[in-house]
Amino acid sequence: MEVAKQHPVGSFDSAWTKQKLKEKFSTAEIAQVEGLWMVMLEYQRMLNKESKTR
Repeated sequence: MEVAKQHPVGSFDSAWTKQKLKEKFSTAEIAQVEGLWMVMLEYQRMLNKESKTR
């Protein structure tokens, strides 16, 4: 949730997301679940944005 709040303003940036994953997880861990983490991060970012407009 905290990482999603750090995402740059604008469209979803997959390069930024991959960099954040590399900072936290090993290459092997990322390879196993990279797509899932990217989807989860974008979803959390959308929820954060939605909650700010309410």
